[in-house]
Amino acid sequence: MPTGSAWEIVSAYSVAMIVQHDVIDLDQAADAGGRSDALFGRFGGRRVAAFLAVFVAGLVVGGVAVNGWRDHLEDTAQAAKVALVVRPETANFGGSATATSVNLSGRLVVFNAGPRPVVIRAAEAEQPGVRVASWGQAALPVPPDGTGRFLVQLQFGCPVDFPSDPLPIRLSVETVDGQVREVVYDVALADTDWQRDAIGMCDPALTGR
Repeated sequence: MPTGSAWEIVSAYSVAMIVQHDVIDLDQAADAGGRSDALFGRFGGRRVAAFLAVFVAGLVVGGVAVNGWRDHLEDTAQAAKVALVVRPETANFGGSATATSVNLSGRLVVFNAGPRPVVIRAAEAEQPGVRVASWGQAALPVPPDGTGRFLVQLQFGCPVDFPSDPLPIRLSVETVDGQVREVVYDVALADTDWQRDAIGMCDPALTGR
């Protein structure tokens, strides 16, 4: 067992070693912290800049995509839009008559009021005493703001008694997107060439009545 003085010396030495081992150099810690902060600042700044660049690029790409999709929707809507004006034209391309009916060959005038070209594929209508059907023409291209003439076969009852209401004529129309749509246009027949030609063919002097 060490004497009091010797034990005090050993204890003092041990405490000194422990203190020396556990003491942190505040200057070195501060320097290390400063270097860490600077390093983090550099890398952190780069990461923030990279994130902002990616974010901005995403906004630009997203904006372009949205605009492109909006343009696509507008083009699709325009391609599908059909606006036609239809009226009867002459019906004097020949015909035949009986005591009960008259058959004539005539034309429909079709004006394309829409923004895109269309192709008229067929036309037909039917009411008591009136029948209209496509005849001898497979297709009629009509440009925007353009006019075309579509051949039709007409059949009227004799005596001619046209309905006072307009005749709904159904048109099969192909649009630029390749789709075929049905468009119905009401056509007034009173005081038209169709009515006059039909009445002329139904005249008793021509039908033998």
